[in-house]
Amino acid sequence: MTSRELLIHLHIDLRIREALLSRPAPQHNAYWRTRAEYILPSPGYYFIPLFFDLLVKQGVSQNALLDESHLQVMESILDSVARFERNQITLNTHLGNCRAALEENGVSPDKIRTVEVRLVNKSFARIPAGFTALTRGNTFLYSFALLSVEYEMISKTWESTMPLLLFLDDIADFRDDLESRQENCLLEGTSPEENFFQLHPILQELTQSLHSINPAIFDHLDTLRKQAVAKGLMEITLSR
Repeated sequence: MTSRELLIHLHIDLRIREALLSRPAPQHNAYWRTRAEYILPSPGYYFIPLFFDLLVKQGVSQNALLDESHLQVMESILDSVARFERNQITLNTHLGNCRAALEENGVSPDKIRTVEVRLVNKSFARIPAGFTALTRGNTFLYSFALLSVEYEMISKTWESTMPLLLFLDDIADFRDDLESRQENCLLEGTSPEENFFQLHPILQELTQSLHSINPAIFDHLDTLRKQAVAKGLMEITLSR
């Protein structure tokens, strides 16, 4: 399935879909690297229009989300995310990069601190605090300091989408992460089996809230979750 076909399948808002599919991939950006397409049929890329769509359907302005300043700050943050994940920079440098990108666009230090408290560093409401691997994408939320939005709605929608995608990513990478000791939610807490059975029903329930916002997105994420269950249990069992 191509990126366009996927976004149509997910009933992504037409303007969001066309704006992002036609946008050139940023140059010299560690997140996109040498990729020519801005949106690819991979969760690491299509989560952007997916998340934007969920927000628009809850009242967030398309103009604000697709504003050039917001997109450029978002791209700068993702560039820093990729560099941090590859151990090219430290966490403090990554956080500094995010703050600097906002300050360069006129966001006040007070507004940045507010977004850090209410979005970036906010504890998930349902996911146990010990699973810090599921918060590793949260610095993406720095970009919302540029927008006038309801932070509680942003936070709730984020918790209903991104942790599940990270959980599925951790299942796929479980053996490699076990060997390299990379961050993985199944390797936190007690045991991989207990972590799996603790997290899975929580993530399943969180995703249910998306059905009333965009049923197509809910169906897609729920299908990915179901497909990953058997694979995840097999990977955990074989790693013993």
